[in-house]
Amino acid sequence: MAHLKFALAYVAPQKNQTIQKIQPWWWRLLLMGALVSCGGTVVAAGQVPEKELLLAKRYVLATCINDRYPGTALANEADAWASALIEDGNLPGEAYLALTKLAKSAPPPMATQNGTPMRLEGCLDFVERKDVIDKIKRRIRH
Repeated sequence: MAHLKFALAYVAPQKNQTIQKIQPWWWRLLLMGALVSCGGTVVAAGQVPEKELLLAKRYVLATCINDRYPGTALANEADAWASALIEDGNLPGEAYLALTKLAKSAPPPMATQNGTPMRLEGCLDFVERKDVIDKIKRRIRH
């Protein structure tokens, strides 16, 4: 971070001028401009941006639904959704493979009192579990 402060503190001299210190409000303006041009997200090393986490969670959910409803219109829609999430995301291919494996590790669905499997609820509950969210973060961390 020290190199950033140094870079923001000085401007290159023009012909026959000396280096001038930028006023404090200028470097704040420059930094804000840099943040806006980067999408405004600043993430500490080892952290996962919220957008990537949300996309990864949705990918796991779509994959789980696809696996639990094979050959149905819902599975086809979930498959299309997962493909769109891959297009929108910027994760490496290995991350999607790891997320697919994670989705396949979802526990079997619970059943209602009359025996109807709760497949959709099982996928949603699986994706929202803290331990699963932690696993997702580990799989997508850059």
